[in-house]
Amino acid sequence: MADGTWQYLSVVKDRFSRRILAWSLSDERDTRLTLASIDRAEWNRGCHRALVFHSARGVEYLAGQYLERLHRYGIGQSMNRPKTINENAYMESFCQQFKTERIKSILLKTVKQLRGMITEYVRYRSLNGRMS
Repeated sequence: MADGTWQYLSVVKDRFSRRILAWSLSDERDTRLTLASIDRAEWNRGCHRALVFHSARGVEYLAGQYLERLHRYGIGQSMNRPKTINENAYMESFCQQFKTERIKSILLKTVKQLRGMITEYVRYRSLNGRMS
């Protein structure tokens, strides 16, 4: 919680390079959050026809506007299925490390502080190649 509200983080990670391509933060878990992160990832890296985006099964990843954006960028979509939930292990690992190393150890008062911490953490992990 920051500024008295829950914050939701959407992260796009390149599974091959293990780098965070983009992230977005919002006080609502909705399509705008996921669109912001995929748009930034496309801006930062670009897309190619063999690209597959893997996500959880949240409604924000099933929304028509989001699916249209993936289609426009030529990105295939993959989702966890009830019996094969391990496909998201790379992202789950990053989120768990982030929570353990940063969120659980620091009391944040503002969204600005949270954004700064996320930026610092992603930059540090990218430079040190430890983006499990």
